[in-house]
Amino acid sequence: MEGQNKKGLQLLLAVLLALVFCGCGKKAVTPDGRDGDASPAASEVHFLDEESLVWEDNTLDDLHAVLSLPIKPVMAEGEQKINTTLYCLFGDNGCGVLRRHHLASGEEDWCSVNGFTIDGEEYFTKLDLGDGMNVVDEIGPVSGKDTYVAGRDNLEKVGSARAFQFYELDQTFSPIRSISVTLKTSDTGLASVMGDANGNFHVIYYDVNLMQKYAVISPEGKVVLEGCGENMLFLCAFGNGRVALRQVKESDAPLKEKFFEANLETGELREVTVSKDPSRRKKRWDYVHRSALIDEYRMAVCTVYGLVLFDSRDGEQRLAYKWSNHGLSVPRIEDVMVMGDGRIGVLIAENSNRTYFLLQTTEEKTEIQTVTLAASPEHKAAYVRAAAIFNKRFPTYNIDVRDDLDETSLLTQLGAGDGPVLVDTALTGFEDLERLWQPLDAFLEKSNLAKELIPETQGFGRIGDKQCGIVTSFTITTLIAPDDGPADWDYEGFLNALEEKKGAAPFSYWFFDVEGDRREEFFEVLKNGLSDTYYLDAEAGTTIFGTERFDRVVRLAQQARKCKPAEGGAALREGKAISEVYYVLTLRQVIDLRMRLESGGGHAIGFPTKAGARHLLVAGEPIAIRVTATEEEKKIAYTFLKILLSEESESAVSGFPVRRDALEAQLAIYEESQSSVGETYALPALDREKDVALLEEMIRNGTPQRSFPSALERVFDEEIAEYLDGRIDARALSEHLKNRVQLYLNEQ
Repeated sequence: MEGQNKKGLQLLLAVLLALVFCGCGKKAVTPDGRDGDASPAASEVHFLDEESLVWEDNTLDDLHAVLSLPIKPVMAEGEQKINTTLYCLFGDNGCGVLRRHHLASGEEDWCSVNGFTIDGEEYFTKLDLGDGMNVVDEIGPVSGKDTYVAGRDNLEKVGSARAFQFYELDQTFSPIRSISVTLKTSDTGLASVMGDANGNFHVIYYDVNLMQKYAVISPEGKVVLEGCGENMLFLCAFGNGRVALRQVKESDAPLKEKFFEANLETGELREVTVSKDPSRRKKRWDYVHRSALIDEYRMAVCTVYGLVLFDSRDGEQRLAYKWSNHGLSVPRIEDVMVMGDGRIGVLIAENSNRTYFLLQTTEEKTEIQTVTLAASPEHKAAYVRAAAIFNKRFPTYNIDVRDDLDETSLLTQLGAGDGPVLVDTALTGFEDLERLWQPLDAFLEKSNLAKELIPETQGFGRIGDKQCGIVTSFTITTLIAPDDGPADWDYEGFLNALEEKKGAAPFSYWFFDVEGDRREEFFEVLKNGLSDTYYLDAEAGTTIFGTERFDRVVRLAQQARKCKPAEGGAALREGKAISEVYYVLTLRQVIDLRMRLESGGGHAIGFPTKAGARHLLVAGEPIAIRVTATEEEKKIAYTFLKILLSEESESAVSGFPVRRDALEAQLAIYEESQSSVGETYALPALDREKDVALLEEMIRNGTPQRSFPSALERVFDEEIAEYLDGRIDARALSEHLKNRVQLYLNEQ
């Protein structure tokens, strides 16, 4: 009932919008008073200028980045193999990468550190420890200073313990001093090392049972504290010279972490940044990726939304740096550290790349132009990815993706010529509200997307002869017919095939293992939008309800009452069904379909339409631009759509991308995956000739799946539900549809 009320409200608003736009027999006028016929043509297509841009982070938030630098390990000449790189957020002097270089002989191996200082200066340093050994296992910062500490396994047994060497290094990674220590560790050895302002070495290592342990070693080389920690352990510099132990429990969701500071006089660990209020303490853990201490009460917390500043004393949480405002789409945080001067370093991983961000307080926020995108929850992820790319390229502009907009108020705003500039029409309806949307034909031409997109997919966003929206991906649904079944069918042909097969069901579903009622699918198959349906002729204003043609439909629907499926297409082979529904959601399923047809027989015929059998191309509702947006807003929106449909964005869609080159890249990735997975999990082989031909045929002979306008869809949903539930008989169904559909057509 809730869905019915919603659709009814949309119908009412659509009627009101029609009155706003069209008046009573007057020339169409848009809500801002411009000539409705002339405005789309008068709107030229312009894009934001990318050529002259120099990166500078925007100041929308309380923090902004003064550095955004990629950290890439440097290969050495003559290196024999690549070792796993150890990424370290080194602290008050910047960020760098420790790398071990493997040469022909293991004795010639050496370590380097490369990265950036906090002034943005790039460096590459070969370690020279002065004792003939140029290899370390771990390196880390000294809290509150611009120096470092390092540790290495001496590969010597001392009874049941092992000998380690620890170094303090200056700003150039040259040794200042070193100490020797024995620890009872496994061969795995050191996990991390860090120094404090008093010259102590803080170490995490693995004991002989492969349990993590935490130790504090004095400047003289004495172990002054040692204990076994819970869960996973990390070191955290804070408070300009102090070091904390971070304990993480990842088995529970959300992530749980605690921070402790060592009391070297008592040999105990004291928890810090802990609130006595249980509700505040619990709230602190929500959606955490990584955290660092500011002092014993405050934290910098990296969440899925951004960097939050948290105070355990009053539970205050302040989102100080929102990822999406700065071109980041829920990044993976490798490390975060609050420096002695209050600036915050963040090491972010995006795929195989690492980027060092240095954040500082925003003294004065500058105004930037923001365009709001109203997104449905199911489409939000794709829009957020594209918005991140946009916001990174154009930091003086911002795409604000929102999924919290009330649908009723959204329709009201749009009807008044206001509201979001970009609209995911899954929230509002699409074809019913044509006059709300900016035509995009000129945009597709100027951006060259008209040539780059798969032509058949552009039909999702067409209303009449205008392109009013776009989609980013699609899937395919088809019907498989038996070898002796029809090679083609329109609506009449489909009904004839069912009538000839006495007692056969219209559909089989090989992936279901229970009996099911499929009558609703039978009614759905006879309509694909207002202009292509067996039930009515919208242009002529006529229907088949109350005629022999509809009586035949209802009679044949009874054959669909029970459909007992058989796995692997047996229902088709045994003549128990005239077709089998097949969903093609991924490239793997194209291959599965080809193999299914080769082994089980049959052919992919597609669904009946007026023009004959067609495969259904399936996508969500398009994204559109509000026609009453200003020219500057449209320029921003056009630029965003170009990014949304770029190969970079399209590479991450689920289903099939609408770009030709992105679809080709998907084929290449599948082939690469075939060669990289083990035999146990081997993917079925892609037959380039056969599989690509099958996919191209389904797209070429496909048509976008469409619904009726929402008001008419509501009529069908209500009446067919009443019939299927047994509350009305076939005669009443025919009469009700006749009256209500005719009323709708008359109103149009």
